[in-house]
Order: sequence, then C-alpha cells, then structure tokens
Amino acid sequence: MKIVFLTLHLRQGGAENHMANLIKYWPNSGDKLWVVSLWGEGELNSKLQSQVKIYTLESATIPGPLLRFFAVPRLVRKLQKVLATLNPDIVVTFLWFPTWIVSEISPPQTHLVWSVQNDLVDEYQGGSGYLKRWFTRKSVQNVDHFVAISPGIRDQLTQAYGVAPHKIRIIPNSISLQEVVNGADEAADIPARAYPLRFVFSGRLHPQKGWDLLLQAVKMVEDDVLAEFWVLGRGPEEKKFIKTVQALGVEKRVFFAGFQRNPSAWYASADALISTSRWEPFGLVIAEAMALGRPVVATPTHGARFIIQHLQNGYLFRDFTPGSIAEGIRWIWKVKNTPKWEEMMSNARQSAQRFDAGRVARMYRIYLQELLKSQGNGDAHG
Repeated sequence: MKIVFLTLHLRQGGAENHMANLIKYWPNSGDKLWVVSLWGEGELNSKLQSQVKIYTLESATIPGPLLRFFAVPRLVRKLQKVLATLNPDIVVTFLWFPTWIVSEISPPQTHLVWSVQNDLVDEYQGGSGYLKRWFTRKSVQNVDHFVAISPGIRDQLTQAYGVAPHKIRIIPNSISLQEVVNGADEAADIPARAYPLRFVFSGRLHPQKGWDLLLQAVKMVEDDVLAEFWVLGRGPEEKKFIKTVQALGVEKRVFFAGFQRNPSAWYASADALISTSRWEPFGLVIAEAMALGRPVVATPTHGARFIIQHLQNGYLFRDFTPGSIAEGIRWIWKVKNTPKWEEMMSNARQSAQRFDAGRVARMYRIYLQELLKSQGNGDAHG
C-alpha cells in the first residue's frame, strides 16, 4: 500500500503524536508511507524525517482563520501537485481543515480516510464553530471512510452528519506504552507531598478542560478530604486560572506546575489523574496515566466513557457539575489504601494495553487493507 498521512502541522499535539506513533510502529510490510504537512513548522519534523519522507506545502504557519481561508486555493494546488507525484492508494487525515483541503481535490483512484480527532458537536459551537460545522458537512461528502476514536464520535458522525455506519470503524488513539513507562522512571524535580492524597490534572488551560469545575469542586471538599491537586499545562486562560485559585482561597490545595516535558513522572507521583473536561473525543492523558497503574477520575465525556469502566479501572463522575466532581473526590479519599483501590490500579494498567501503539498501528493497516480489497482497483469514490 502507498499511504499519505496528511496533517495540519508538525507540532506536538494529540492528533500529531498519534500520527507519529502510527508511523513509528507501522508493521514492517513493505508499505510506502509519506507525511504531507500544510505547515512545515514543528518539533516532530526532525523526529519523523528519519522514518518517512515529509512534504510541506507552506514553510510557516498561516496565522488566523481569515488568511487561512484565502490561502485555500493555493494549498489545494500545491497538494494536488504532491498527490499527483506520489499517486497514493490512501490519504489519511486527522483534523477538519486538512480534510477539507484534500476533499476539494477528491483525487480519483485514491481512498480518503478521515481519522476523526475532534468532537464534532460540542467543539463546534459559537461563530467559528458553525463555520467549521459547515465545512465539515461539505467535506464528509467526499470522504470514503472514517476512523472514529470512540463510539461517541461514531455516533456524532452518523447522527449529526448522516454518515452511513458501514463507512466507520472504531479504532482508538495510541500511546507508546514503553515511552510512558520510561518517562515515569526518569528523574524529575517533583515536590514532596503536602497531603496524603495527590491528584494530577494535565491539560490546556482552556474552557474545554473544565479547570473551573475542578477548582469549585476542590473548594467543596477542602474541609473533609486531605488532598492536593497539581495542575500541568499552559493555555489562554492561565492568568484567569491563577486569579480563580486565589479568589476561591484554595492556594494551599491547588498547585500550578505549568508545562511539563515529562508528564509521566508526575502521573507516577500521584494517586490518580483527574479529568474535568467538558468534552473529550478520546483522552490520551487518561490512557497514559492508566498505563502507569493510576486510576483516572473523569467527567463522562465520549473519550472517558470509552476508556474507563466505572469502579473497575477508574471513576466516572455522574455529570459535569462541581458537586458531582466533589462527590467523586470524596469516594477516592474513602477507598484509597484499600483492596478495592489496589484492584483498580491493576485493572487500569491492564486496560491501557489496548491502546498500545503497535496494536493500534496493526488495526489501522488491517482496516486500510480491507478497504482496498473491498473496492478493488476501480474509482475509489465510486
């Protein structure tokens, strides 16, 4: 098979790291793999260059949605030229913008597969969200098949966009189990505990991640749960986060660690990972923490409900309210250091095996092979 992985950029993000894992762990099968990136910037450039040939359409990121919109005709022409040279059997995309670009070409004899990494409903709210939804509706008409990273994303494709169920295969995102374990063993400058129970929150400081819900819940439990909460990550709401911590008076319980190059070491230092996202199509940090035997307590997003088995390998909050999150925190405080907690830690580690990058890469290859065999050598869009 000849496969092009089409990406927005080469910076480290959930979709981009998943693509890098697929390439690194792709079965040694004689397949030809290429990466085509709309923008050439990013940390993954040097990492991937030793494994695949990389084609970039623009050397630098085009800033702002308006300039990107006007750049579409130029990007389409450049991509069309690259695909004509490579003549791939399959193009795999990950995000809506590159999917829209390649769907404008809809090259014959090439199967277009979208591995949907975004929440297609909750994330598509507001002015720009409506525009994304319009382009997504337009794009899906020219996408041949879809990979849904959780059953919730499959349901969004069928119910909100009218995609036929037989065009969708559920394949989870991937983590490199060995890299996660190695990261946990690395020396890291992590402060000693101030309280017997430690939670780690890892994610962008953005409304999606529900950091405000977490802080309100911490305020509710500060008198009856001896726990500390370490927040890893940066984001557009960093200043607002710090001000809210101070306004709620939880500075002695909530600690800000900022961006951490090696979050695995922090997960290993904690009793549990806490995720309070308002929406999450998958949740790589959930899978990574579980790989280290750390149960995850999380809001019931599509991703969390796919990964977590309630009271078996983690805990799902009843809903997305601070009261529900506080209730879950109290439950963890109650069962910590009991046989039930030891069982959950063991189950979490075992559950993470299904997201191993080698296993997921094989699932992708099997699916893509099936698509080529089922549709023969005719027009891929017929």
